[in-house]
Amino acid sequence: MDTSVQLSTKAWLVRGISMVPGELKLAEGRLCFTAFGHGQLWKWQLNNLERDTRQPGLARQMDAGESAVVFDYPLNVLEVDFPWYFFSVGLKVRANGIQYRFNLAGPVPVGEEAGQIVEAGQLGKTLRKALKK
Repeated sequence: MDTSVQLSTKAWLVRGISMVPGELKLAEGRLCFTAFGHGQLWKWQLNNLERDTRQPGLARQMDAGESAVVFDYPLNVLEVDFPWYFFSVGLKVRANGIQYRFNLAGPVPVGEEAGQIVEAGQLGKTLRKALKK
């Protein structure tokens, strides 16, 4: 496992048909997702996310529009599927019995889409390579 790799990208956490914007960061042998507010999630979806992640207060923090770390895992506990769905820029991450699905191209304006897809593809490839070492 290569812990020297560092990369971050915009990412949208997918919960059902709703998404939450944030940053997916690979650094120092860890993968972290920080949500920027609550995105499209309803209150009950925020509560389910809080329950699933076992983080008391997460739903309140996100509902208030605050940035919140949804997870921060060492690479050695992750299972990753890439590409997954969303036109090959989707990513599934599993850790500690929890599955997270990400759209790495997101709902972005057409002019930015190509750059976001390239950035997302780089993160997926880099993460897969880091997990193999």
